[in-house]
Amino acid sequence: MSLAAASDAPGPRPRVSLGLPVYNGERYVGAALDSVLAQDFSDFELVISDNASTDATGQICQAYATRDPRIRYSRNPRNIGLSPNFRRVFELSRAPYFKWVVHDDLLAPSYLRRCVELLDTAGPEVALVYPRTLLIDGEGREIAPYNDFMDLRERLPHQRLHHLFWSLGFNHCGLGLIRADVLRSTRLEGAYESADLVLLVELALRGQFWEHPETLYQRRVHDGSSFGSYQSPESYAVLMDPGNAGSLPMPRTKLFVECLRAIRLARLSPLEQLRCARALFVGWGPRYWRVVAGELRIALRHRLGLPLPPRPPYRPRPRRTPPTPSGAGS
Repeated sequence: MSLAAASDAPGPRPRVSLGLPVYNGERYVGAALDSVLAQDFSDFELVISDNASTDATGQICQAYATRDPRIRYSRNPRNIGLSPNFRRVFELSRAPYFKWVVHDDLLAPSYLRRCVELLDTAGPEVALVYPRTLLIDGEGREIAPYNDFMDLRERLPHQRLHHLFWSLGFNHCGLGLIRADVLRSTRLEGAYESADLVLLVELALRGQFWEHPETLYQRRVHDGSSFGSYQSPESYAVLMDPGNAGSLPMPRTKLFVECLRAIRLARLSPLEQLRCARALFVGWGPRYWRVVAGELRIALRHRLGLPLPPRPPYRPRPRRTPPTPSGAGS
């Protein structure tokens, strides 16, 4: 089934677009869709892009689309990769507010209503809003509340970046409710590891992040998640985009380069760009410079045709308590 272009979609433009990119999500996608359809805010559309799943994902999603006209379902003829599929659902959206939906996570019934209310009352300087998070396991049992520490209400971009680089852990705020015009002004998510963090940097350069105090999002932590199935930088690069097969990924080096590029492309004064670059190196440099140096050594060995040492799999980095406003830099 093909998906109509956003401009050709039937009916009036909704207030919120939800984008659900999915691949082989039969175990959890039904529960995720139930949580979307249980929202007490109804003025939304849901765009589903099935990335050539080989399980029952397609049948499940099509059944929901048949029952609810707000759902538009499409199946890619081949797996185009995680990042292109994330971009696709946004490019096909129509509403002024946008949110990505993850196929194995859950939304509280008041999620959209509360976030729309907050973003409606916020000024244009606010790029996105997100609620607090509860971690659950594969069976839906509660693990623990998760404090994102990503309430970025600082006035200047470099102050927000200092806060972000210091305290970012799981990227839940990037799954919040985002102003579509702000998101459209970014490069969206690239086809490389940690591209979602670069997108978060681009959004923080453009506006504030506001946290809603209620716990309205449930993130499922299980072995079948993308990080749970992570084996190597090479395998994760292919997961992001099959076109990366055969490449030599340098994920932390790429992360730094793309963050610097995001800062350079932002419409900021030269002084503010320098302050933003300083925030990057102060926040992530001390933790990552050894990793970057190791990646550069591996790249040199690869270029010289020497054997490459094994690389350990990715492990989430430890988080720190966010800085006080007085520590946000100058």
